[in-house]
Amino acid sequence: MRLFVRIGDLYVMEPMGELFGQINPTGRDPKLVARELGELQKAMGWLEAYLTGDDYAVGSSLTLADCELVPVLFFFDQIGPMFGSVNPLQQFPKAGAYYKGIANEPAAAKVLAELDIALRRMMAG
Repeated sequence: MRLFVRIGDLYVMEPMGELFGQINPTGRDPKLVARELGELQKAMGWLEAYLTGDDYAVGSSLTLADCELVPVLFFFDQIGPMFGSVNPLQQFPKAGAYYKGIANEPAAAKVLAELDIALRRMMAG
């Protein structure tokens, strides 16, 4: 569990935080975007190496690892198209399978719906 939380916090969310500041194409720094997209791909590769593609990150029920990964993968999936990657999880099949499976968990589905609403509001305003 701790490994997933650390990778998510330190290595996936860090470059995504930088990329969120670059969403508007008119003010983008292409060098910063390229660097952070590279870091993000590397971090997602680490997640891919440890995920099994099962419905839960660890074991057969929700854990803190899932609490971490649900929002992390939501934002990864949503930010990809903003930078030209139509289906960012396609190149990470185990992460994609996990994300699809965990979305069937009622608690995760609720979080995903709330994140979707919040992101849409942010993008609209």
